[in-house]
Amino acid sequence: MLNRLDRRLLQELDLNSRRSNAAIAKKLGVGKNVVNYRIKQLIERGVIRYFYTIVDPARFGYFGIRIYLKFRRATPKKENEIIDFAVKNKYVWVCERADGEYSLAVALWIKNIDDFYNFWYEYDRRYRRYFADVTISFYCEVWDFGNSFLSLERKTKEPAITGGTKSNVKMAELDWKILSCISNDARLPTVEISKNVGASPITVKNRIDYLKKSGVILAFTVLLNREKLGLVQYKLNFHLKDLSQYSRFAELAKTQPQTIYIDKTVGYADFEVEVLVESYAMFLEIIDEYKKAFPDEILDHGYVIYHEEAKIRYY
Repeated sequence: MLNRLDRRLLQELDLNSRRSNAAIAKKLGVGKNVVNYRIKQLIERGVIRYFYTIVDPARFGYFGIRIYLKFRRATPKKENEIIDFAVKNKYVWVCERADGEYSLAVALWIKNIDDFYNFWYEYDRRYRRYFADVTISFYCEVWDFGNSFLSLERKTKEPAITGGTKSNVKMAELDWKILSCISNDARLPTVEISKNVGASPITVKNRIDYLKKSGVILAFTVLLNREKLGLVQYKLNFHLKDLSQYSRFAELAKTQPQTIYIDKTVGYADFEVEVLVESYAMFLEIIDEYKKAFPDEILDHGYVIYHEEAKIRYY
C-alpha cells in the first residue's frame, strides 16, 4: 500500500513525529501541502492509528512485570471483557492478543509489588476459570525499534531502551500533566498542550526539552496498522544453552529491519525478539539466520503471532 514517498514520510514520522510538516517537507524535498495531504490520507486510510510518545518509566522509579495468559472455555465476549479489564488499569501499558504459546500478553509498569498484587488479585478473582495457563515474569529492559521495517537499508535504527536501573529524574507537577497530554498524541501542538496544562507555550516547550534531555522522553513516533500494510507480527522466543551469547543475539537482531522489539527478561525465554514480516516464509528466513549464526547456542525456540494492540501507552 505504500509508495516510496509514503514510506519515506512514515519513516520521518517514526523518527520524530513532533516535527512540523514544514520541517518534514524540507527533509523530503517536497511541498508542505504535499506532506499535509499525505498524512491526512494515511490517517483516513487507517494506515496511521495514532502518534505516541515513548517514555522511560524507569526514570521515575517504575519497573516492569508482564503476564502471559492462555485462555480456555472463554467466549469471544468474555475474552473481550478480560482484555477490557486490563486495558482500563492505569498500570498496564501494553495489552495484546496472541495466538500460539499464549492468548494474551499484559505488561505493567509498577512502582512497588503491592500495585501489581492488587491488580492481579482482582484479575485472578474475576477470571481464573478462563485461564488455562499463567506465566508471570519480570522484564529488565524493552528495546523499541519503532517501525524499523520502513528503512530502505538492511541496518535498522538504534532502539529506544526503557527499563533497567537508572537514576530518578526530578519531576514537577507540570511535567506529569504534559506527559499525560502527549502520551497518546505526540503531535499535539504546543499551544494546545499549554491550554490543557495551564502554562505558557514557551514553558511547555522548555519542560518537554527538559524531559527529553533527562531521558524521560525517548522518542515521538507513530503507531501503524500493520494489517492494513499486509504485515504480521511474530514474537520469537529462544531458549539458550546459557546467557553468555545474549549480546550477540541482540546485535544480530539490530541488523534486521524487521525487528521492532527486544525484551530483556527474567523468566519465560532467554532471548525474545519481535518482528514484522510480510509472510510466514520471511519469518522462517529470520529464524534460519539465528540458527546459522548460533548453531550450538539454541536449545529450542517457540513463537506467537500478535494481533493488533488493544493498548500501547508508555505513560
